[in-house]
Formats: sequence, C-alpha cells, structure tokens
Amino acid sequence: MRYDTWDYHSRASLKHRYLTVATPKVGCTTIKRTLHALEGLPPADPWWAVHDEGEELRLEHYSAAEQQQLLTSRDITRFAFVRNPYDRLLSAWKSKILRHDSSYVPLAAEIRAACGYPDDTVVAFGDFVRYVTTHEHPDAHWERQVVILACDRIAYDVVGRFENFAADFRTILLRLGVTEDVLALAGEVTNPTPDFPLAVAYDTELANVVYDYYREDFERFGYDADSWFTPR
Repeated sequence: MRYDTWDYHSRASLKHRYLTVATPKVGCTTIKRTLHALEGLPPADPWWAVHDEGEELRLEHYSAAEQQQLLTSRDITRFAFVRNPYDRLLSAWKSKILRHDSSYVPLAAEIRAACGYPDDTVVAFGDFVRYVTTHEHPDAHWERQVVILACDRIAYDVVGRFENFAADFRTILLRLGVTEDVLALAGEVTNPTPDFPLAVAYDTELANVVYDYYREDFERFGYDADSWFTPR
C-alpha cells in the first residue's frame, strides 16, 4: 500500500471501535496525539515522535481477520479528514521548505538547481509546486488525499473538514465516548504554520496547475476550483 496507509498513517482500535487514516497536513499530529491519549499511551516527547509511535494501533499490526472487522463492521467508526488542496499544498511548502526542514534540504537544493537559484535562497512557492507536480518526488505531504486515504479500499463513515476541524473532530470523539481530558487535548493546535490568504500565493496559472494535479481530490471532496481566491 503506497505511503504506508496500512501502517504509518493509520490508527485503529477494536477496544474503542474506530479506524482512521491521518493525512499529513490535515491535522494528523493532533489526531494521533489525541487517539494515543485515548488508548492510554504516554505523550510523545518531542511531539513529532508521535508519528513513529503507536505501532500497536496501526492497521497493519492487526491480524487479517481483525483488519477485515475494522474495515467492514458496522459498529466501527471509520473516519478521516480532508483539506482544500490549495491550502494543504501551501502548508506543505511552509512547513517543509520555508522552514528549512532538514529532511527536505536536498529537495530544496534540487529545485534551486533546476530553476537557476543561487545557493541557500528561499525556494518560491510557485517553483516548488511546478517541480513536485512534474517530477518523481512522491511524498505524503503533497500526495493526493484520495491515494493516502485509500478511498478505493476504505468506506469512511465520517469525512471531516480541516476547515471545521475542531468541531468535526469533537463530534467524532464524542461518538467514541472519550473523556473530557481527551477532548481538551483534541482542541490543542499542534505544528501550525503562518496563515495568509491563498490569493497571496496563487495566481490563475498556478491554481490551474494545482487543480489539474489534484483534480480527483477537488471533485471527490467538493472543493471548488476557484476557492484559491474566495474567502475561506
């Protein structure tokens, strides 16, 4: 399964009756931290270690029979969150390129070389977009959400929106019967990036590139092609 959908990105529990796939840049850290607390796992320190912990909650950890139960049983809540692709891709650039994430230094260097940048300069968002959408640089932070969520394999009961994350996640957690302390943790914002209007980063040409690349996400999850210049 590409992008470790059954492993790294998934969290599931027969005890608390849920299955989710947490998509990068769509509240994934908050989702994992909250579910780990629900399962009684210790808090991750530093916070980003949460992504490498919780192996026992990953779908791949379960037997074939248990996976089938988690994937098909009517009393399992299967949920996921989605985000406007324009906004998600901009967040990925801010998090991985603008902040000089050490894991993405080689990619930034590739883009500089391809675009004729001087060394150690900031890679413009538009050049980042054009590069990762036309070169083989598979990465879960900008892969299509339909791929990571394995929508062809998992029938989700609830698909929340990042744009309404706090309220939607609270509704899901209440359905799971969580305690107040877990609800409070779900309201904490983890790993935010600076916010500014999408129209600051996009123009019509760049928006068309992104729309074409993420067309299935836009269509499946109901995001408008013109949402890059409309109020959020």
